[in-house]
Amino acid sequence: MNMEYTAEELREIGNGFLETQYYKKALDFFNRSLEADSENPETYVLRGIAWFEIRKDENAINDFLKAITLDPDNHNAFGRLGDIYFLQADHDTAEVYFEKALALEPDSLHNLFQLSAIKINLNKFEACIEICTGVLNEHPAEKWALQFRGFAFLKKCQYDNSLKDYLKLGQEDKQNALVYNDIGFVYTQIGNLAEARHFLDIALSLSPYDAYALNNLGLVN
Repeated sequence: MNMEYTAEELREIGNGFLETQYYKKALDFFNRSLEADSENPETYVLRGIAWFEIRKDENAINDFLKAITLDPDNHNAFGRLGDIYFLQADHDTAEVYFEKALALEPDSLHNLFQLSAIKINLNKFEACIEICTGVLNEHPAEKWALQFRGFAFLKKCQYDNSLKDYLKLGQEDKQNALVYNDIGFVYTQIGNLAEARHFLDIALSLSPYDAYALNNLGLVN
């Protein structure tokens, strides 16, 4: 028996395949849905995600841009474009799309995380600090914001602020060798070599062959 599905039903079936990582099957149903209704922005977003998951980036970009043409306030499409360009290391373009996404959906922690990382890559440390401070005011448990802000303070040579963030993070995440590396490095910069050595030793106890920690320990010794 042949069953006729609506465009919405085809999209929902495709979404089920997308969520269970059957991306090619998902694409088939999204294609059929768009044949029935070529003006639905959410179907283009979902198909774009499926293309992205199999690393057909140009196809994904085209679908996300089509979704934005149909719905200029589609924050999901803007954020997904940001993800693609971030993975391609095109940080300038990714920055534009994440900022557009956040203008439409300011509380997206994923997009705030991505944009903070981009600001660091673009050496826009003050902007990173501003984003992370806003996140921590609303979501104090977000460790990534504390780590990014500590690093941004470090790059701006604001060592006291950097140390405060890193020490707090070290209390909350005691198995993170990178945090102890950075604490040791900050102490090196302010000339407290005993504390630097202490924290670098902790880092190496967690990750014995960490090149960053070994290099920093070499600076101390």
